[in-house]
Formats: sequence, structure tokens, C-alpha cells
Amino acid sequence: MGMIVINEGSLDGTRETLSRHCTTLGDALRKENDFALIIDGKTLKYALTFGVRQYFLDLALSCKAVICCRAQAPDAQAQQLWPTGPAAPRHVGSSQTRARTPVPCTGRQTPNHCTTREAPQILLKNK
Repeated sequence: MGMIVINEGSLDGTRETLSRHCTTLGDALRKENDFALIIDGKTLKYALTFGVRQYFLDLALSCKAVICCRAQAPDAQAQQLWPTGPAAPRHVGSSQTRARTPVPCTGRQTPNHCTTREAPQILLKNK
């Protein structure tokens, strides 16, 4: 799996980087690809602003996994990311990262599985 790491220090830099990645994907945009998107807290704050948000959502929906580290942007913790578009959220499940850190399910827990109808499309990870 390839990784797209976005770590920008400005709104313009974030816009340019997200736009470039969306353009690179071309026809594969908004279709699941074998990439993981990793974005830091400061860049996430810029990515969620008006005018940049659509690039971020398009790119996020194009990736198999998205990790948003919000430790650097406390005000971003007040915002919740919900699914958009016709695609229903996928089950993330309870698994482990390479560092053996548990990753909780993003859906509502039931005894045998998670229902993800109301679950966030994007798995948010706090440091």
C-alpha cells in the first residue's frame, strides 16, 4: 500500500498539495485506491477550511485508509467528519497498527459486529 503524507505549514501549501494529488489521481479520484492518506493536525486545520475541504474529501474518499493526527490542532477536535456522497462507510474494525496500537471500530459496537451506517468515513487518531 502506498502512502500519501500531507504535512504543510500554510493554507496555500495545503491547497496546492491536495489539488496536485487529486489531479494526479485523475479518473481514479473518488474510487478506492491502494493508498493510505496521512495528514497532521496543523494541515488538517487548513484542509477543513472553505475552498480546500472538497479537495481533502475527494482525496480521502479515494484512499483505502485515512489517518488524521489532530494532536497539533486542538480546535480541530471540536469538528466531526461524517460520511459524504453515495458510498456507505466501510467497517474499519478492531485491529492493530504496525506499532501494535489498537485501532477501535468507527461504528457502533454490537455483540458480533459494528454497524457503520452513522460512522465517520475517516478514522481519526489522536496521539
